[in-house]
Amino acid sequence: MGKVSSPSDYTSINPNYTIGNGFYTTHTDVSNLLQIESFTDYTTPTRAEVGKLIKRAEEKIDDSTKHSY
Repeated sequence: MGKVSSPSDYTSINPNYTIGNGFYTTHTDVSNLLQIESFTDYTTPTRAEVGKLIKRAEEKIDDSTKHSY
């Protein structure tokens, strides 16, 4: 049986970790999940710092699954 695709197989996110956008999520999605105000260059953590955290989490996911989505 072949692999069935799902809407989550495609992302329209333009990855740029310095502005908080990863391959799988964005800084806005993180702030919405946490139910806090959006991250900016003047918040703690900043968008760039959230981008670093997103990148680290994505690397762990890719390493654990042995697959990059």
